[in-house]
Amino acid sequence: VYLFSVCHILVLVHPVATFDIKYEKIFHHVNNIRSKILPHVKDILKECTVGRDWWVNGRSCPPRLLFVMLKCHLSNLPQLDSNGMEMSSKKKKAPIQRIEHKLEDQIYKILRHSRVLTNNAVNCLFTVPPNQPFVHVMTEHYNQTKTEDDPVRSMLRLLRKSCETHRDPTARSRAYKLLTNPPTE
Repeated sequence: VYLFSVCHILVLVHPVATFDIKYEKIFHHVNNIRSKILPHVKDILKECTVGRDWWVNGRSCPPRLLFVMLKCHLSNLPQLDSNGMEMSSKKKKAPIQRIEHKLEDQIYKILRHSRVLTNNAVNCLFTVPPNQPFVHVMTEHYNQTKTEDDPVRSMLRLLRKSCETHRDPTARSRAYKLLTNPPTE
């Protein structure tokens, strides 16, 4: 309950590339507990020097929930034909991207149907980014990061690779620029 009140981004890590329906029930229980303690939290926050959103809603904003699926046996490499040449299908996405999109649709529909996600984001336990990917399926690149000495540097390298493969190179954000050119200390 605490994390859903103070965090801006939550990352749910699941061992396989499927959505466990038990999360829906867990989210309902956490939301019920949060709604029961919310009046007490609001009373305490009114006495503190925090912004209006904090004491009206009991938190600054609902957090964004991102899903990371650890194991997937699909490859993100392009499909090859019998001659070893890359298939030139412009409309087909890589298998990892297709499974990520399918999981996003499935998770969103389940959470909307069970009313964990609603149109009123302020009252929701969490939100998912609209029109942005919120499911990431780990591939063989993740196994390389586990064997390196510095886990932070290897995860940043993995994030950089992900930004390069999932984004249009001409539309780089400030966050991407900071990742590729970290400030000097």
